[in-house]
Amino acid sequence: MTGLTGKFFDNMFVLFTSFKLEELDKNVYGIVGLTALIALVILSIILILYHTKYLRIEYRETSIAVYNRKNEINFPKFLNKAKKEIHIFGITLEDTSNNFLDLIEDKLKSSEIRKIRILLVNPSSKYLSEIGILVSSDIGTIESTLNRFQQLWTMLGKLGSKLEIRLFDGILVQSMFILDPDINSDGIMRIEPYVYGIRKPKRRIFEITSKGEKDLFNIYYDSYNSMWESSIPKVF
Repeated sequence: MTGLTGKFFDNMFVLFTSFKLEELDKNVYGIVGLTALIALVILSIILILYHTKYLRIEYRETSIAVYNRKNEINFPKFLNKAKKEIHIFGITLEDTSNNFLDLIEDKLKSSEIRKIRILLVNPSSKYLSEIGILVSSDIGTIESTLNRFQQLWTMLGKLGSKLEIRLFDGILVQSMFILDPDINSDGIMRIEPYVYGIRKPKRRIFEITSKGEKDLFNIYYDSYNSMWESSIPKVF
């Protein structure tokens, strides 16, 4: 009888232990599964925040590209991205008018381009000497640029109406090249801040897109529009 009792309890112990192990396995699997699910949810939230820029703002990460003039600026490639409009704003635009006038002419002749706006410093501006000191550069070439654009305007005939030129009578803080600012998500802007005493070869150029940095893009575009509206139309 005692042997039967002992065997019974032995069997019960084995059954109880087996039951507990099965329950433990289920609990372990459940905990692992729940942990994986929580991790997946957290990862999804991080990705959503990243792509909506909340985390990028917190950690100061942006989608602004930075270029130097020596080997990273490809102006023809940049200008060829334009679909409808081109806006160019600078002190003299000597380099643009001297080296890329043919490209601007091709764009004006394109049926896709609606207008090209050129904004220059007024060669009669009372701030001209101060601007020259600011950018450490020769600014006596504004008239040369205007003469080149006048020749282009004359040669284009009726297409010349797509070329608008104005003169800004103030002190600039940057040059700007803007493509398609009114096309949703396709606007591109290159900004070159004028750093006091730093000549052109050492300055940096920042590229902003309306898709990647919409608010910042609009701030600079609003500034450009304010300067355009307060400028004097150049009549040839």
